Amino acid sequence: MAATDSPQGNALSDIFGTKELFQLAMQKLSSQLLVFSLVVVVLLVAGWKWIGPEGLPLILAVLFVFLVATVGYLFAEAKRKVASGDPATMSAHLNRRVDQITNKGAPFTVKLWTIPAAKKAAAANAPGGATDARDIAVAATAPPASAAPASYRIGEAIKVGFSADRDCYLTLLNIGTSGKLTVLFPNAMQPDNFIAADSVHEIPGPDAGFEYRLQGPPGREGLKAVATLDKVDLGAAHFTPEGDLFRTVSAVEGARDIAVIQTRVTELKQETWTEVRTVFTVSP
Repeated sequence: MAATDSPQGNALSDIFGTKELFQLAMQKLSSQLLVFSLVVVVLLVAGWKWIGPEGLPLILAVLFVFLVATVGYLFAEAKRKVASGDPATMSAHLNRRVDQITNKGAPFTVKLWTIPAAKKAAAANAPGGATDARDIAVAATAPPASAAPASYRIGEAIKVGFSADRDCYLTLLNIGTSGKLTVLFPNAMQPDNFIAADSVHEIPGPDAGFEYRLQGPPGREGLKAVATLDKVDLGAAHFTPEGDLFRTVSAVEGARDIAVIQTRVTELKQETWTEVRTVFTVSP
């Protein structure tokens, strides 16, 4: 059975329509635009020299056919990657989706950052590994001074920090390089997502019995925090399945979760919510 005929393929086709696939193809083409432009210039100069002005229409026709064939190939390649659940493609898609949740006129500020873990958690080797926790605590640290994008290696343990200058309710999403979405906050240990103004939080906290260790694959990993001044149901009740500390879902479910959040915050007054985004690189 073809991948696109499977339940997974059908679900992916629900979130990756023709427009999405075309955007993926054009994004790939734009990344190679310089090379393509150089080829065009070389062919035009060569055609002018060897064929003369009368040969330019033929050369332009060849270039047009080449461009259409290239876009068609990239479109088919994007469709193949979507059908197979390619991690990089899924991750890029979810990152684009969360980038659409924006509010430039928010009246308060949320800060979001990552830092290397200072030490290994005492219970890192406990049953359940990186998702088995006793607690997530308020940390007594501050955001790093540098605003430069962070870079980590596969297997490295990190901490995710966040704070706000107003009392608010915060939802924290992680878009992994694996193409999956993880809701870091709220979670099973902290179902209430209220945070006090100017308090600094870390996941994992200093007394937590787990590590946040990057598992790869290599790529670009994103974090998105959405905060509201009032208690608003962003779907958080569905974010923590029984038995898991964090909810981690596939790109299909993740795209739906993000769509729910986007729909609900756009119904709010602009001055009652805000968002912040940060990314980091995961290398081998």
